[in-house]
Amino acid sequence: MIAALTTAGSAIANSRALQIAIIGALFIVLFLLWLKGRDDQIRKMERMIGERQARLKQDHIRKENAKKSKQVADARESAPRGITNADELRDTDLGWIVSDN
Repeated sequence: MIAALTTAGSAIANSRALQIAIIGALFIVLFLLWLKGRDDQIRKMERMIGERQARLKQDHIRKENAKKSKQVADARESAPRGITNADELRDTDLGWIVSDN
């Protein structure tokens, strides 16, 4: 094992092309690791932006629903009272409302 390492070390020390190739490979690996970290940061920021937009949209929908619920409650309160069942209508009125024509 030590002999193989010594032989590899000697080959690296004596070969300028091998040294440049190793440095180039290390540079490429480090650059790819930096790109991966940068990509992770960008994805995290995009996810945070999407979550914020979703929360804002949810708030907007809640406000609209509350407004509509209030309108429905107001409409129910102001709805005309009187006849609560179709049996209470006169036959002529019932015939006019529910007709086969």
